[in-house]
Amino acid sequence: MSIVLMLIIVSFSCRQSTSSDENNSLKVTRIYFTPIQSDSITSAARSLFQKNNLTLTNISVAHYQDDAKRTGFIYLWGVQMYQGLALASLVDYDYLYFRFDSTGKFVDSIGRQIPTLNINVNPKVSPMLAAYVFYNALESDSAAISVFGSSYLDSCRSHGFTAELVLFDRKHNSSDPKNFILAWKVKVDDEYPIPSSIVRADSMQLIGYIGPGVLN
Repeated sequence: MSIVLMLIIVSFSCRQSTSSDENNSLKVTRIYFTPIQSDSITSAARSLFQKNNLTLTNISVAHYQDDAKRTGFIYLWGVQMYQGLALASLVDYDYLYFRFDSTGKFVDSIGRQIPTLNINVNPKVSPMLAAYVFYNALESDSAAISVFGSSYLDSCRSHGFTAELVLFDRKHNSSDPKNFILAWKVKVDDEYPIPSSIVRADSMQLIGYIGPGVLN
């Protein structure tokens, strides 16, 4: 069975815009998933896909690794996209993984493809409001405060917050379109992936939250 998808060969970064709430000193930077063309990845990946009659639809290829000499395989994985928005998990993005043998023949893949969706990608909730939902979750995280001390919330405010509009699968690895929603992925603006949250972009409902205590 052939896999039918359209090719977007890219690595990725984020562009951003910043806003702040002067009354409450909450600084929020909206970040955007932005593909950056890579000629080397484009050439190598296209060659593999064409050889196997594969086309990748809405996949932003994030990594290509030719490990044929050591393991006998070539690996490729990427982030699934929907109307310019990345499919995200609570901590990272939701990846598809592809494996080819040393001759470039397709072996297998891990992960499910996004089903056909009809989601309005215009959020009703602003990044600032989503950040407040996340901050309220931080305030309620007594375990984190007990571990990191009373100055923890002040430290979070000092760093500020990032908000990225994403597609989110509430059931993880679901193929049911009803489980996919438009959401804000909000986290503290630092190098760590957590604390992080998923906030519905149509109702301010907190869908997921992971606190910093797991880093301790």
